[in-house]
Amino acid sequence: MLATQRPSELDETVLSQCGTLIALRMNNSTDRSNIRSAIQDELQTMIDLLPSLRTGECIVSGEGVKIPSRIKFFKASNAPKGADPKVSEKWRVSKTITVNDYKQLINLWRNQKF
Repeated sequence: MLATQRPSELDETVLSQCGTLIALRMNNSTDRSNIRSAIQDELQTMIDLLPSLRTGECIVSGEGVKIPSRIKFFKASNAPKGADPKVSEKWRVSKTITVNDYKQLINLWRNQKF
């Protein structure tokens, strides 16, 4: 098994030896081109989906699956509670900033406390 966040830093020979490829969201064009070169020619268009995948989604191809697939992993029940921010919901929340908020921010900044 080989796991990396930067497939562009792997030698082509190493990547070509992988029997099953699991590729999660990838925005870097250099990384995508390395993945593109490691999969079958018929599946090249699937690589274009990589930047649009959501958290936990991936494209799987190779010996481990009968057909190349876009799948989503189940989230572990005891996993850390981090997730993608819900930007549209945050934009709708209006918060009134007061002078006390600024005073607290400056105090924390000066004391290097977060």
